Amino acid sequence: KFPWSFISKDQAWRKKPASEGQLAFLNKFRLMNHQLTTDAISKGKAGDMITKLKFGARGRFGKIEAARRKEDKDKARLHQLADLKKREQVGVGPLLD
Repeated sequence: KFPWSFISKDQAWRKKPASEGQLAFLNKFRLMNHQLTTDAISKGKAGDMITKLKFGARGRFGKIEAARRKEDKDKARLHQLADLKKREQVGVGPLLD
């Protein structure tokens, strides 16, 4: 599926320092006193970590959470529609003769 130059562990680009975008993404998940820097991690290692975050357990958990939120939102919408239907019914009190 992917070209060899992207997935091979021996490529030259993997040894370069991580980009600012990679660091910004990874540092969102880290504590403030444990932030990564360009000299602390390579571009290849950062790419591997991002792949694991997006498609690993955390990524699957995020998809499950999103599906649960959508289901809750749909239930709330159905409940709201049922309440609106109840308000549409008009009741009339007893009529005087």
